[in-house]
Amino acid sequence: MGQNYQDHQLGFDRTQLYKEHIQPQITRSSALRAVIDFCLLNQIKITNKELVRMTERYIEFIETGNKSWIDSMDKYISHNKLKEPETVSY
Repeated sequence: MGQNYQDHQLGFDRTQLYKEHIQPQITRSSALRAVIDFCLLNQIKITNKELVRMTERYIEFIETGNKSWIDSMDKYISHNKLKEPETVSY
């Protein structure tokens, strides 16, 4: 990671290093919350592995603006998660 922000005197260097230390945590938290909200709103159940993968994609979007993965993710979800439930006859 490099230098520790706590080792610097108050000022620009310490503030900048603190921002570099905390920003990845904020980004990961925001991406995770976006994935959880998306799944809750669409009533999608996913595995932990899928949760982490989707979170990584959202992090990529937040950091770079890359949206190339969206179509493939939608196809994956519709193929694996949004199938019509079977009707049960009584």
